[in-house]
Amino acid sequence: MTHGPKVMVAGAGALGLTTALALADAGCAVTLSDPAAAPQASSVAAGMLAPVFETVLDGGDEADLDLLLAARNLWPALAARAGVEVDRSGTAAVGAASWLAPVRSGLARLGLRGADLPRSLLADLAPGVAEDVEALFLREDWRLDPRQALKALRQSAEAAGVAFASEIAAQRGDADWLVIATGAALGLAEF
Repeated sequence: MTHGPKVMVAGAGALGLTTALALADAGCAVTLSDPAAAPQASSVAAGMLAPVFETVLDGGDEADLDLLLAARNLWPALAARAGVEVDRSGTAAVGAASWLAPVRSGLARLGLRGADLPRSLLADLAPGVAEDVEALFLREDWRLDPRQALKALRQSAEAAGVAFASEIAAQRGDADWLVIATGAALGLAEF
């Protein structure tokens, strides 16, 4: 039995599940509000753990990259605990040369460099890809299957003692704290 604070987490996407799991591990009594029909970006996301490309494409700096790398580096232990496979084989940015040029510049600004994939390898990896595109490969960016990860994170949270409630989080109820992890979804918590 936990003796820590009672916490209600609203939202059962990747952020809500990992937050609930971490709070349960810290000794909190956690209830996760998970209305069955709630839409969530996590289940339809690409599953990218892509700190480098995200930093470059969002115009970030070294501090942004450091934070995103630290977040990515938490996934192997979490994935091992939950039984999720993390694909560390790297990722590729695919596009016209004019689109990849600023990506290369952004990488250089961060002291990084991607590898140009030969056209024959790109065609093998992505049959039917347009002839006029190129690919830039980065080993630092990873991916996982988002649906598998959500299912495994939910099972890990349940095993850690997180309770799941199907109703909308109304204020914080009898909880000491309310964590809003609903992303862009509307109607998962009421204030």
